[in-house]
Amino acid sequence: MQEKRLGCMTPLAIIATVVTLLIIAGTAFASSSGFFNVGSLNAQTGETVLGGVYSHAEIGNDCAKCHPASWNSDTMGDRCAACHTEIATQLAVIQLHCTG
Repeated sequence: MQEKRLGCMTPLAIIATVVTLLIIAGTAFASSSGFFNVGSLNAQTGETVLGGVYSHAEIGNDCAKCHPASWNSDTMGDRCAACHTEIATQLAVIQLHCTG
């Protein structure tokens, strides 16, 4: 008895492919910038310009400014330190003090 095929794929293989694509699409949608809630941090304004803006609100929906993609080697802390240089300096001093 011969199994029915669509080209070189069986019906089960086609179903598995569709389910896999739906899972990938769902994961990509859940990981998008709409997934994050900026909350009250976005409403606070600063007194000085950091990273070219006075507040996180000026960044708008450019979530990648703070949230790196999972495939990037930098962390959210790295992104914070890029704008908040005074904190980066303080952390470097603390690390130097603790290790030396």
